[in-house]
Amino acid sequence: MSGSDLAGLLTLADVIPAVEAAYLAASRQDALLYPVVREPLPASGGVFGIKSGYWPDHGTLGVKVAGYWPHNRKAGLENHQATVVLVDPATGTPTAILDGNFITAIRTSAAGAIGLRYLARADSATALIVGTGVQAEAQARALGWWRHGLELAVFEPLDTEGQSMARGFCDR
Repeated sequence: MSGSDLAGLLTLADVIPAVEAAYLAASRQDALLYPVVREPLPASGGVFGIKSGYWPDHGTLGVKVAGYWPHNRKAGLENHQATVVLVDPATGTPTAILDGNFITAIRTSAAGAIGLRYLARADSATALIVGTGVQAEAQARALGWWRHGLELAVFEPLDTEGQSMARGFCDR
């Protein structure tokens, strides 16, 4: 399923409770997170990884194959690339192949919102976002879900030419 298809189906209001429940299940060891594989790709300067897990109570078994290819942006692609495959735990047959980029972004947003709920001061009025990439956009969405009207400060450490990256991020 494509990222645009997923965007039409999933919202933070749907995903945040699901992610929080998964975190709680993992903390109780009711869901299993398998060892992460993360390896460098010297030819491209990238990193390739595999993450997987199993949540028996939900009949969910899945794997995310993903990585970071630093030169993709020059080719008009996202630097982060990911695919999620869900598998029937009883038979091993695939049940879904999903755009992992969208899932990563919305899961990251959900994690940020959950962290804000438990760790931010109740009277917080300003938040700092460091960076202007995909993860920063995800956190900005989480901030908006957590509290409307929150003032955002943005720092882009790679922005040396008149802050155009930070300005573009703020405009979005």
